[in-house]
Amino acid sequence: MSVLPWLQVHLSDIAGVCSIASLALTFIVYLSLRRLLSQFLFSARVPEHISQLNEHARRLSELLHSFPETWEDIRERLATCEAVLASLKRKLRGEIRKPLANLLSTVSELRRSSKPRTEDPVRKVHCDLLCLLERLKNLQEDERLTRSS
Repeated sequence: MSVLPWLQVHLSDIAGVCSIASLALTFIVYLSLRRLLSQFLFSARVPEHISQLNEHARRLSELLHSFPETWEDIRERLATCEAVLASLKRKLRGEIRKPLANLLSTVSELRRSSKPRTEDPVRKVHCDLLCLLERLKNLQEDERLTRSS
């Protein structure tokens, strides 16, 4: 039996299998590149975001001392904090994303609301922001240790 007639009969089958394999390989490469881009953005921008969120938390703490009079300043601070959180959300994956999304939602609702009767909602945002900052610092340190090993 000659190879040439067998090849002529099965060439389209072989081409179909190769097409499916190349499609699968393309998808794997796409996912890998997406993960690498996400890691790069995390490494490049998260230190800046941590610094910005630290400043927001510090300033919110100061503004809470004279709460009723500083509501408009708190609102402005929440607006910039919301923008940083939204940017950060796009760069993060995994279990930290849910608490960040919850905080982002709370900040957005509080910023759009009328002045609360008490400082409790703002204090809760401040505490959640501090918690998120610690999680981000831990995640950043984990990333650094993973890269160095």
